[in-house]
Amino acid sequence: MKDIKDEEVLQHIEYNLYDFIKNHTPYKDTDEVFSYAGITYDYKRFRDLVEKLIRILSSIPYLKPGDKVVIGMVTCPESIALVYACNYVSLTPLMVDVRLSPMEYKNIITEAGSKLAFLADISSRNLKLICEAPCLKDLYIVSPIQSAIFLKRFFWGVVTFSMGFRYFFTSIHKEKVSYWKKFLARDPGENAAPEFTKGTADTEIIFATSGSTGDRKFVIQTPRALNLNIYYNEYYFDFHSPEYKTSLTFLPVFALAGFASSIHFPLYYGKKVYIHQIYDFRKITDAIIEFKPNMIIGSVGMWEHFLHSESIKGQDLSFLKFCLYSGEKCEPERIENMDRIMEEHGCKTKLMQVYGMTELTVIAMHTPETYNINSAGKPFPMVDVCIVKEGTHEELPAGEAGEICVHSIGMMKGYWQNEEATARMLQVHPDGKTYLHTGDLGYMDSEGYLYINGRIKNMHVSISGTKIFTPDLEAEVQRMDGVVRSAAVVCKVPERNDITGIILFVELKKDSHLNKNTDKKIKAHCHDNLPMFLRPDKVIALDSMPMTSSGKIDYQDLQKQADSYMLKHKPTKINVK
Repeated sequence: MKDIKDEEVLQHIEYNLYDFIKNHTPYKDTDEVFSYAGITYDYKRFRDLVEKLIRILSSIPYLKPGDKVVIGMVTCPESIALVYACNYVSLTPLMVDVRLSPMEYKNIITEAGSKLAFLADISSRNLKLICEAPCLKDLYIVSPIQSAIFLKRFFWGVVTFSMGFRYFFTSIHKEKVSYWKKFLARDPGENAAPEFTKGTADTEIIFATSGSTGDRKFVIQTPRALNLNIYYNEYYFDFHSPEYKTSLTFLPVFALAGFASSIHFPLYYGKKVYIHQIYDFRKITDAIIEFKPNMIIGSVGMWEHFLHSESIKGQDLSFLKFCLYSGEKCEPERIENMDRIMEEHGCKTKLMQVYGMTELTVIAMHTPETYNINSAGKPFPMVDVCIVKEGTHEELPAGEAGEICVHSIGMMKGYWQNEEATARMLQVHPDGKTYLHTGDLGYMDSEGYLYINGRIKNMHVSISGTKIFTPDLEAEVQRMDGVVRSAAVVCKVPERNDITGIILFVELKKDSHLNKNTDKKIKAHCHDNLPMFLRPDKVIALDSMPMTSSGKIDYQDLQKQADSYMLKHKPTKINVK
């Protein structure tokens, strides 16, 4: 473990995102940076793309420092370059889940006052509705394989057309909408020197949370926090070592972990990143076997799916050098079983847990020196963790469980457009420091190890790592005319985390129009108003909702009904949501 002083850390991280990479990465111009959709980006090509976007963004007359630019795209070279370029010219990238509905896009653009937005073609349903956002001046539609070879682009065009997006043919008729190629054509040229305000370590970046504490929120983060998240590793690992050459990412760029840990981190250390943006874990298993990456960060569900798949039989997994899991608590027996499988396939490393959240970046993790399968690891240097009695600032002694509170440079500035939630999460304690109340339950032992017991509020983590908060689905359906009550339950593979479906139960008014074609009508409403991971797989109408003796909906009874339904219909594949 290296001995690094606090002042040295602070000096090292005081950059905007792009300068942090440029000033520290060991890349040479010809070094490969990304492998994506059959193409390879070397460092010069990626740097040239970022700097072209910097010139274009700084030359757009209606943009000014601090303006929010909505980015709703999958992980690809274009979306990555946009984040770095926006941050460099003091624009605020507002990272939006690519799976949202048209109404959600319209509302976010309107609330942000965004004049400029970029959406993936898979998100471009009902462009007319999105363009009704009064502040929007330009909307650029970007194919996930915009830079790929012609055959791949042609195939993707056929796929999107057949799926009903048809943006290739319809968007040219819509005001405000254009293509990525047209955006690049706005380049004023390398000799142009437009004026702009250069981004700093405080320039804001906004990421969507995964909704683990209820309502989906947007977190205001900074380059300083993301840079610190990377530099923490200097304490424990020698990632400059040649044994760490490649990384595989399938996490979405619109999530903080997908950008900070899976893109910003390997770029800082000069690693080649294999980008796999298809959220199908059967295909991710094939990608791991094909690319043989040295480093992977994934959910527990991803690792279980990979290590229990038929694809790894007879495979040598010794190429895996750094394997992290995050997103949820996992029983030691499950981790031990996966470690055993990895060892049987020649892997000399173990699965190491990392604990953090969008509001904090990373605060603790397992390391070879502090490995403890029962805990989430020890907090990083310059991170203060205390355990308090729920609803108070009263600190609890070692070994006693309560709410985990954290003070760190990696803390968010706050929630965008949500002062009430910000005040609830960021609280000043008696020591004068501001702590973030995580909503996680846990305790610290006498040796400084952190243990996670679970969440204060109810949520479910899918195999893709998406946190599904079912009350959001219930609340949306409850708004429909004719719905008396609604209740959603999640079905899972026994003893595993793999979600097979969301079953929504509804109680309807007797004269409601929803009594006919209930499943179809409610699903259509959810399609227009909810992200795809929250949409029900089956809607079941009940004459009356089962209730407990205290007058609450009996979710245990509904869970039994849902499990019986799923058992009867025997789903043939995991729903990755």
